[in-house]
Amino acid sequence: MRLDQIRPGHVFLLVLILGATLWYLLDTLDTSRRLTNTILVVPLAILVFAAGAFELIREILRARADPTTLEQRDVDEDQDSDQTPVDMLRGVVLLGFTGLLVFFYPRLGFDLAVFLFIFASLVMLEPRGYLAKAAFAAIFTLIVLGGARIILPYPMPTLIL
Repeated sequence: MRLDQIRPGHVFLLVLILGATLWYLLDTLDTSRRLTNTILVVPLAILVFAAGAFELIREILRARADPTTLEQRDVDEDQDSDQTPVDMLRGVVLLGFTGLLVFFYPRLGFDLAVFLFIFASLVMLEPRGYLAKAAFAAIFTLIVLGGARIILPYPMPTLIL
């Protein structure tokens, strides 16, 4: 394995995310070790560390297996890019939908806001089969709402459920 086979941008971003997660975890534990204060932070930090370790190992194994240099891969990736401006616009719209979810959560209730977010996202990605999308959004909303009620120590404001 040579250093020119490792993608420095990927590794830098991974180290940045892991470092921020470690800092946030240590700050949370330094502030309070009560279960109600750490119930979301500690499991999420464990998941981030596990995913980060997996990605770091995958990057090292990929660099060992791939004999091409970084410059050759960049040229190949630029030529193979299938992402269109419409795809990038969809990403921006999904970010907007996330903002609307946060905005409507206290106004409409967690259940209706999550349902509308999932349904609108699915319709934007594939504008056919509204009934199946509504059913999927309803089922997933029940799962999310049930999980939130189990994990969070306070009641979630809801409209229907």
